Formats: sequence, structure tokens, C-alpha cells
Amino acid sequence: MLRGFRELGLSAQGLRASVTRLRQQFADEYALATRRLATDGVSLLVDMAASHDEPMWVTAIDGQAVIPEVIDQYLKFVTWSRKDRYPTRLRLKAYEGADVIVDPRFAFGQPVLERQKVRVQDILDAFWAGESPHTVAAEFGVKPDEVEAVIRSATRRHAA
Repeated sequence: MLRGFRELGLSAQGLRASVTRLRQQFADEYALATRRLATDGVSLLVDMAASHDEPMWVTAIDGQAVIPEVIDQYLKFVTWSRKDRYPTRLRLKAYEGADVIVDPRFAFGQPVLERQKVRVQDILDAFWAGESPHTVAAEFGVKPDEVEAVIRSATRRHAA
């Protein structure tokens, strides 16, 4: 979950402070592994509603309320286990144009393309080694559009 939230753009410092507060508030060492969490791409959010009907989203770091319509789209990216309360998969929105997930069953939890389970890092390594996006796509059996989306996302992060 931590890697997934970092991939979505949350800062390590903000996550650390948020997790510390959540651990104290919920008295749970595994505070990140709850269905009550979401993100708006900037902050870690927690649902503080007493019932499960209408969520009441607040920032985890300071408890400030947020507008639910703004963060609703991010709730779709976490897949939860039917058996227990833990997340099994996180879809990374940062890779617009490629379905990238974090799933502990594949690549030891590193980001992979959902369909082929090719590590994002392997695609980037091949591209940065001088291969063209079309060659990388052919090598890994993925669509050229997916390779380009991964490269775009990585380039944006490195430029920031």
C-alpha cells in the first residue's frame, strides 16, 4: 500500500505523519491496510463516517474535511480481499494510458502492467538503454501505447 500511495504522488514525509496519526487513532499497527483509506493524489484520506452509507472523508494528517466528489474516483483503484480486511491490488492512476497495478502476487509487489505482468521498471530500463518504444513493446509483448504511457509517467516524475 505504501508503494502504491507513493506511486500516486503522496510524499514520504506526509505519509509518515499520516500513518503515525492513524496508528494512534485506530490503535492498529497496520493502519494502511484498511478499506477506510483513499487518496486525492496529494494527501492520504480516511473515512470517518460512523456508518457505511455515506463516507465522510478527512485528511489523515490533520483531520480536515474534504469534498467527497473530488476523491470518489480514487476509491476504485484499491481491490480488497473477500476473506480478510487487507488490500490485494492497487491500480496506479499515475500511468494514464496503461493499466498498471501493484499486486503482491506479481513481481514481489512492484508495479506491473496488468494484462502481461511485465514490470514497469523493465520497460523503463529497456527504453533508457536506447531501445525505441516500438522495440520495447515487441520485446515484452505489450502495446506500444502502454510503453509510451509508462515512459510519459516516468519522465514526468523525474522532471518534477
